[in-house]
Amino acid sequence: MGGVRAAIEFGASLIAADDRDLYLSRSAFGQLDSLVAAVPDPLGPIRLRVVDDDAWGIISGREFAPRGAVALDLLDSPDPRHWIAAEGLVADA
Repeated sequence: MGGVRAAIEFGASLIAADDRDLYLSRSAFGQLDSLVAAVPDPLGPIRLRVVDDDAWGIISGREFAPRGAVALDLLDSPDPRHWIAAEGLVADA
């Protein structure tokens, strides 16, 4: 998991919303259509972050994405509070 929820776990002063940033490997993403009836919606509550299979071993089995990845998730947000939290995550690393 990444985004705001992971940032809160790393100590950011944010309030969790209903949205989720979920990480999955490229190969799992390729199989997603056969497992779930997913409909892309850029404004939906779930954002899938696809990680290259070669790098998947770095985050596989972790509950939360690495700080740097979480900071990048926050920078994707239109909320400037998230940008400030992203800077804090990187500064605290």
